[in-house]
Amino acid sequence: MKKRRRQWHLPFQNALQITLEKDEGRYELNPEEELTKPLRVDFPILKTADAGEMKSSFGKLLRKYAILEYKGYGDYLSIDDFYKGLAYAYLYKSEGTAGSKSGADEIQLDELVLMFVCFSYPLKLMRYLKKQYPITERESGIYEIGHGGLEVILMVQKRLEGDAYLWLKNLSACVAREDFEQMAEQVFENPSDRRRDELFQFIGENNEELWKGESNMCKIFEEIEARGETRGKELGEQRGEDRFSGLMRILLREKRYSEIEQVTYDRKALHEMYRRYGL
Repeated sequence: MKKRRRQWHLPFQNALQITLEKDEGRYELNPEEELTKPLRVDFPILKTADAGEMKSSFGKLLRKYAILEYKGYGDYLSIDDFYKGLAYAYLYKSEGTAGSKSGADEIQLDELVLMFVCFSYPLKLMRYLKKQYPITERESGIYEIGHGGLEVILMVQKRLEGDAYLWLKNLSACVAREDFEQMAEQVFENPSDRRRDELFQFIGENNEELWKGESNMCKIFEEIEARGETRGKELGEQRGEDRFSGLMRILLREKRYSEIEQVTYDRKALHEMYRRYGL
């Protein structure tokens, strides 16, 4: 069960970096950091010294130091998880940054934010917390928990809104067709972006319903092509849109995602695919 739940951690890292792409170079993200064996925190984030003001919506939630405790799709955030996160944050503050020799109180409490990220609203936990602490909803899906000196934020992916959180809010097995279409457009508009491509493939593989019915993945790619918003149309237009659409259907049916990405920017590969499938 633990291994299955952690399958969402690497995709979450990719989604997080896409969400923070306006702040590229302004922070350092570690997938995991050992505090004192065997304690580890999921995603510590350290803003770089010359970061300046963060530009992304997510980046504006960060302080100099941030600890993210992530519960992926299908998992839940419990009361004990909340207090474990608090313990990790205070331990992180007391230990200082790795390799530092600056001495005691290197990390000021007001420089640190603890963020819990989970997919679904943790109803039981929130009922409990509302009896203990003041809670403010900053924006849809983002809650500030008044815990004294330490800033604590809860982010509920399912409730996030806006393009700034497109990839984070859809890291699940229940993606809406319109959101999947928007992600597909971004992938085709950025053919060299491996991070988006890998995350898009992962989400597609975990959303089988998008392959069924009339409004399936093939239809999504056809509509994107028809609007002229994909690199694939530019490469395939001179040989006919029907050929390119037919090729997309074949590759999608066979789940050959990497080759879909390749033919959108590699003319030689596109024509080799046409030849291979007699199109």
